[in-house]
Amino acid sequence: MSPTSPSVEADLELIRAAALEAGRLALEARAEGLKVWSKEGGSPVTDADLAVDTLLKLRLKTARPNYGWLSEETADDEARLQMRRLFVVDPIDGTAAYIRNKPWFTVCVAVVEDGRPSPHRSRRARAHAPPRRSAGRPRPPPRRR
Repeated sequence: MSPTSPSVEADLELIRAAALEAGRLALEARAEGLKVWSKEGGSPVTDADLAVDTLLKLRLKTARPNYGWLSEETADDEARLQMRRLFVVDPIDGTAAYIRNKPWFTVCVAVVEDGRPSPHRSRRARAHAPPRRSAGRPRPPPRRR
């Protein structure tokens, strides 16, 4: 990482704030009613997927214009392959559950640096957007079996 590159911690704070804002937008959009259609291949997509994608791209690329961009809802730009760092985004992961008003969806954002997820050392980063709640308290993510 060059001396002028943002730190892993700065990137994490940026993506956490953007993901939480995007999660709020997703919940508001669902409450207002969704337009739903199928992508090529049959998986569902909504107008909220696109709105969340637009918000994330605006927030993240404004803050880090020299990072590449890869999103499930944006046409791929192979220029990203020339970038040392890029954002990898799934605006609403779990769209089918999201459409059915289930809580099993998330806004996924990662930073990839030199082809590896960052932070790639001993730390792991996770932000759930919207925050999971149980009786008014944040709830830990489910354990994998």
